[in-house]
Amino acid sequence: MTEQDLATIDRLIKPPSPPERIHGWLDTQLSIARFYGGCTFEGVRYVIDYESEGHPLVRADILEAEARSKKLSLKAERAKEKMRSIQAQGVLA
Repeated sequence: MTEQDLATIDRLIKPPSPPERIHGWLDTQLSIARFYGGCTFEGVRYVIDYESEGHPLVRADILEAEARSKKLSLKAERAKEKMRSIQAQGVLA
């Protein structure tokens, strides 16, 4: 292999992305997170997800995206319900 081939391979190899969730962290060095509500692991901020079973550490950006998605789906459901009630009132009139 030439040096150019090695340089190409180095550019193609990417470091692994940090995990979205860390389960089983309560009995590890990451247990310090329970005192602060979260921690930084491999340069990424993790927050405790108290709503999920087992209380995993979840990347802060993933948790925010899930909250936004949940909020939008609730908003869409309310809009559908409102349309159903308007349509039902129109039928009665």
